[in-house]
Amino acid sequence: MSDQTNLSSDRLGKLLGSRIYDCNAAAITLRSDLSQLPKLNKLVDNRQKLFGVLCLLSFLSLLAALSKGSFVVAAGLAFVFFVSQWVRWLGKSLANERFMLAERLLELFGRDMIADGLLHLRLAFDKITASNNKVKTRRHDRNRFESTWLVLSGRYADGSKFSLQVTEIFEIKRRKNKQKPKGYVVKLTLAFSKKKYGDLQFNHSALTRKIKVQASASLKSAKAKGNVLSITAKRPEILSLKASAISEELCLLVKFLLLSSYEILNSEMKRINPAAS
Repeated sequence: MSDQTNLSSDRLGKLLGSRIYDCNAAAITLRSDLSQLPKLNKLVDNRQKLFGVLCLLSFLSLLAALSKGSFVVAAGLAFVFFVSQWVRWLGKSLANERFMLAERLLELFGRDMIADGLLHLRLAFDKITASNNKVKTRRHDRNRFESTWLVLSGRYADGSKFSLQVTEIFEIKRRKNKQKPKGYVVKLTLAFSKKKYGDLQFNHSALTRKIKVQASASLKSAKAKGNVLSITAKRPEILSLKASAISEELCLLVKFLLLSSYEILNSEMKRINPAAS
């Protein structure tokens, strides 16, 4: 793919084939990679259009060859080749909301990290209805698909570790073949210093009361054990089809979860060290 002279690494060159971006690097490197993804989408779009036109022209040439009875084999081979290339590039574009969300999250989490701190980012770009995303369900009248297409983890400047997962859920009713997006599940996990924050001491109801999410989302679960805090929330189907709106809504949910977790940890720090307040 000689068109990709501006791409920042071999990882991106392989992305169209594997449909997965997986990298451990500083935020600046990850952001540089992500900034190249729109170029990949443009490349895919241009290739689809090019081979689409060549398919049409080669088909017309084949018809002409058949009518004249000459160069039929050559025209047929050309048509088959261009169709195979068009199929190769079909459906290769990358979901914009996925890398747009990753860009927003890198900025959000990077504020509390050291400048060259390492992050692990995994982005999957396979379609939500891909066979590997199909999960078992008790409902026999529908197929259910779940894809954890974003995983981000790293370490804050104070040594606390964080991990974030975004999972998309989708259903298809078998009889009517009706597609139904079911929304997104976001899970945030923090592992913090016991020396600084102690052991979390919350019962479930007290913990859930401290967690706030935007009106369009709901809290699924919250667990606090030892020095690990885990919060899972759900954002129902986002009606807007714009990638920027989807990424913005999901990033907003992450912000709410982070703010809630910071408040919980600060209250625990004050509890074990009242002088700090």
